[in-house]
This record gives sequence, C-alpha cells and structure tokens, in this order.
Amino acid sequence: MPDDQRPLESTETPLNMIEESPLYVGQPWFDYLNIVWVPIYSLVSVLFLIAIYRMVRNEWEWHGCIAIVLNLVATFLFFPILRAGGEMAVMIGTMDIIIMWLAGIWFSVFVFRRSWIMGLLMIPYLLWSTYVCVIMIEVLRLY
Repeated sequence: MPDDQRPLESTETPLNMIEESPLYVGQPWFDYLNIVWVPIYSLVSVLFLIAIYRMVRNEWEWHGCIAIVLNLVATFLFFPILRAGGEMAVMIGTMDIIIMWLAGIWFSVFVFRRSWIMGLLMIPYLLWSTYVCVIMIEVLRLY
C-alpha cells in the first residue's frame, strides 16, 4: 500500500508525515529557497514600480494593476493566514499561494508583451513561486 494511502497510526499525524517528506519546509534547501526569496521579490517589486510608472504615464494599460495588487495582497496575507493554524488555514493558505502564482503569471505575460527584458526578469520569480505553490498543494494533500 502506498504511503499516502496507509491508515494513520495513533501517534502519527499528517504533520508528522509532512516532516518525513522530502518536501518538508524544515529541510535545509527549503530554508535556502526562502533566503533567495528576498532578492527575487525585491527585483519583482522594482518591476512592479516600473510598470506602475509606465501606467501612470499612459504608456501601458491600467489592467496590469489588478495583477500587481492581487500578487501583493496574496503574498503578504499568506503568513498571517497560516499562523492561524489548522486544516482550514492550510487550505486557505494554499488557495492564497495559487492566487499569488496566477497573478504572477498574469503580470509576467502583461509585462512580456510590452518589454521582453522585463518579462525575462520575471522568470526567477515564476520558478520560485511555482515551486512554493507545488509544495503548498503537497502539504494540503498530506494534511
């Protein structure tokens, strides 16, 4: 019987199963991934500011602001949501990360159609957010 379908023992919780998983957040390489988040999101923030500047000057359409606002709100609501704890927090946190990821893709396509250099600068963020999105879906599945 595969590990994800076996019944839980009395001392085993979904969180214990997550800790044993190679995808567990406490793994050293995941800590490195979080350290990498700071420069990547700093770059994305600069791209957001450049895009907003171009929108203010009426060079670009304003609908790109929707993706920026969605991404910012989803990014910074993620940690308070998970701090609440419990199954519902994990589910809402996963949906929040998926919204962040989709808004990032939307913004990347929006920017790439106007400036391919700015679009290419979004690739590290998309790779990082895709990985975090997959991990959160796995945590939700194990929970």
